[in-house]
Amino acid sequence: MTQLDEQWVVAAYDRVADEFAAEGASVKILRDETIHRVSAAIEAGEYTLPTKTVENQVADIFDRVVPKARRVRRSELRTQFRIILDILEGGTLLGDEDPKLDQAFPLGNGEDKTLRYWTVVDVAMSINVRYEKAAEATSAATGFDADGTALIAELNRRGVRFIGDSLDCLTASD
Repeated sequence: MTQLDEQWVVAAYDRVADEFAAEGASVKILRDETIHRVSAAIEAGEYTLPTKTVENQVADIFDRVVPKARRVRRSELRTQFRIILDILEGGTLLGDEDPKLDQAFPLGNGEDKTLRYWTVVDVAMSINVRYEKAAEATSAATGFDADGTALIAELNRRGVRFIGDSLDCLTASD
């Protein structure tokens, strides 16, 4: 009996997605079918679930929820800056009792700090990191666009509908 691991779940997901072929499927459908098949394999005794310590379970929860919280907070950071400016310029009902001040926000360099303790350097660094990430994303999108456009042109030149068909043409002509 083999212990279930993440790679096996990803492989099962890939097999399910492959069965939908050209039609594709929503992530929900793929998720549900993958869960069904993996659960059936576990119940049939093909795989066992790993035994987890309390620390491992907490780590799993942390890994699931904290990255999402960080993304949400990163996206609302500009709003928080505006609120802080409003507080400094004329006050608000909550003032320094605003609960957001005691939430950790990503600085942008892989570190987090509660908003209450951000410094001028932290704000400046956060601005710079956002510009750096935007430049990286633009560069990656440009490369993706070039490669994707070249692939589209080649598929059109070959007169095929699916990428797999273009690869089949290569093996058939060899």
